[in-house]
Amino acid sequence: MDSRKRFVLYHFHFRLSLIPDRYEYYYFSTFFSSSPLRCYKCHARNSETCEHEIVECPKGERCMTISEDYKRNGTYHSIWKGCSRNVPCNVKPYGKANDEVYVMYNIKCCDEDCCNKEFYEMPPEEPPNGFVCPSCFVLGTTEECKPDNVTVCRGDQDKCLNFVGTVRKPDGVIISYAGKGCASPIGCRFAINQTVGVKALNTTVFECTSVSPRPSTDEEMEKIVLVP
Repeated sequence: MDSRKRFVLYHFHFRLSLIPDRYEYYYFSTFFSSSPLRCYKCHARNSETCEHEIVECPKGERCMTISEDYKRNGTYHSIWKGCSRNVPCNVKPYGKANDEVYVMYNIKCCDEDCCNKEFYEMPPEEPPNGFVCPSCFVLGTTEECKPDNVTVCRGDQDKCLNFVGTVRKPDGVIISYAGKGCASPIGCRFAINQTVGVKALNTTVFECTSVSPRPSTDEEMEKIVLVP
């Protein structure tokens, strides 16, 4: 903290319900400051680095870095840096259909001039947490997919995600697909239009439901897979 002594005055959260089980999550932080904060700013899709510049932020905003890891026919790393956006700070939103199809984020904030100098950084995957979700992934469809397996949830993933839509991958390829799997609570509230690499062009379904305990028998597994 520099001599200007920036202090967090308050944090507050609110959710705006758009459709059942979907929320847009907004985070605001307000600071006392004698002068605005300066932060590094840049944005690059499918790259772990970007050519940044120094910008002066509006009073009350923090420096932020968002790293994105998107996997579908390859792994794509993207980076965004700048003044704080309307997203939660110091969290790791996550959503996955299986180990081959997922998107995860590492969102970091700091409160000093040019403190967001680091580039792409993604912590290692967390261990299984004892929950599972019905899983499926179907490319080239605009209809919900029917689960044919389960995905093992990890870390704080305690929601089951159902997604149908069209996205532009970080490499520029546009795909439509349906997927179901595990998600973190922040992942369920993370606004789909605030991604930094993959871009949602059209979202038909985006909803989260409760997870199930990991099954111990084939019969229990079948019941989970057959959940509508």
